Amino acid sequence: MSRKVIQAYLDEIEQLLLNCSNTYIEQYNIVILTTERDNLRIRIRFALRYLLEVSEAFVIVDNQIKYIDYRYHFQDEQNSNDYLD
Repeated sequence: MSRKVIQAYLDEIEQLLLNCSNTYIEQYNIVILTTERDNLRIRIRFALRYLLEVSEAFVIVDNQIKYIDYRYHFQDEQNSNDYLD
């Protein structure tokens, strides 16, 4: 059951990325650590040269995704950074 929950989440992320216009996916990595734990890394470049990096580590507990750690990084065209942890 855990893999189904993870797969549903990853399918949702993939669909959202496919629906983003004017973007280029520079990186999309999934590391399967166990049947109940994955790490996800995404790097999205927007047409206006913005960059969004997403890093999530999560496990399945009681058929729910629980985040162990996450990091979101946004960088504008002047290379100014904003971190959301």
